[in-house]
Amino acid sequence: MPLVGKNFGHPAVYPVGLPSFFIKLLTPNNGVVVDPFGGSGQTAIAALQLGRRSILVDNNKHYCTIAAGRVQKAAKEISATISLRNFGVIARQVKLHMPSEKLELALV
Repeated sequence: MPLVGKNFGHPAVYPVGLPSFFIKLLTPNNGVVVDPFGGSGQTAIAALQLGRRSILVDNNKHYCTIAAGRVQKAAKEISATISLRNFGVIARQVKLHMPSEKLELALV
């Protein structure tokens, strides 16, 4: 039986505090968080709450739609202005849409 929780049926259920811990530990203020397994957007919400930008990648359009809605709702709750873009590209093309500035990367 798959684990189903508050993440809209996504099997990877974890509290927002988990990515928040690592985002604070491993990224600079105003940094960029890249989540290659975006899922329901929990990591993007944590990044938003901590003042970081985020890039999510997921191969499931359903979860991309859910994540976009959840991030918009979270931004509204904290009166943050965000820019959501869904590129709908294959993984090899993601780097074409990444910010041009140098990114510090920490893989955990």
